[in-house]
Amino acid sequence: MKTETLKSAISSIMPFLDDRGLVAEYACINFQDTFVQASNGKMLIRFNFSEPCGINCSVSAAAFAALVRSITAAEVFLTIADGKLKVKAGRVNAEFVLPQNVTYPELNFNPTTWYPVGQEYLKALFLARMTTCPDQTAGPLTGVHVMIDTAIPNKTRVIATDRYRISLLSVEAPFIHVPAYTLHIDFIDQVKRYASQVESVALQDNTVYAQLKDKRAILACKLLAGDYPSTALLGAENMALSATTAVKIPLTKPVRDAIVDAVKRQTIIQQNLLEFDRTTRVTIKPKLGLFVLYAQEASVGAVEEEVEIDTALLKDINEFNFLINPEFLTEAFSSVEWMSYIADNQLCCFGSVNFSHLIKAKYVEEELKK
Repeated sequence: MKTETLKSAISSIMPFLDDRGLVAEYACINFQDTFVQASNGKMLIRFNFSEPCGINCSVSAAAFAALVRSITAAEVFLTIADGKLKVKAGRVNAEFVLPQNVTYPELNFNPTTWYPVGQEYLKALFLARMTTCPDQTAGPLTGVHVMIDTAIPNKTRVIATDRYRISLLSVEAPFIHVPAYTLHIDFIDQVKRYASQVESVALQDNTVYAQLKDKRAILACKLLAGDYPSTALLGAENMALSATTAVKIPLTKPVRDAIVDAVKRQTIIQQNLLEFDRTTRVTIKPKLGLFVLYAQEASVGAVEEEVEIDTALLKDINEFNFLINPEFLTEAFSSVEWMSYIADNQLCCFGSVNFSHLIKAKYVEEELKK
């Protein structure tokens, strides 16, 4: 096998493995003659070879990848002998112990039709992902739901909710022939990791695929089973309708930039926390015209910052607050143009023409009581 081919396969697969390793079998790559693959138990990434590699086995990814990257010879020879993977390339002779009982999800990697994927669709998935329910017993609410937008031709609605927050986006998307489907967050997270390389997607037999630009590497994941709760869909519709009739506060670019800059300091305090465990408390003070951000981490400290906003239209409303993931706040503020507050329902909404993100203002109170 040409060394460059193997290096290309490794460079495509290793990002998929970067933040894993707690389960030994998920820290391996698996050769199956015409392709090499890796799994995290829920999804696969596969790199197809133009010629068979001649071996069928799994090997510890980190050590094998490091060796392959260091090889300078033009060709590398892979064989299995004495229960080990043998590697020969120029002066290099190495062997790797083969782990046992490594299993992979059974996914069909032969979809009949691929669809070009736009950055608008991917961004919608990334924004909605932040609003999914972290409770793994919540079924479809743990994923992002995509359905045909019956109100706008050739558009789909991207929806996610954790019962406290709802994200609703209307975008052009592939699979316009599929009425509805729910994507697993693992698939969205991995697509985000490879976002600049994703070229096309496919949906077939309850499995979604993303093909990278080299057309050899493919991500695959089963769709989440079960119907997305009708109450969540109705809630999204009603809340979005309420948001359109509420008084809107314009969020100018200087204001958005100042908020994003403040969020960066919030994450410094919480850098020891996992990405989705980080939380910023936002307090809107209409009478003072302030957007206040506060973050803390018990073992580190806390930081608070105030950004001036034009709240003249909300001068009769008392201050309200909510919790939000700082990364989501950063990503959302690249899309929003206004915010509003629906006093009757105690809802805060950030939005633009095709994007609405609604949060129950009392969410912060309920979370702080836990």
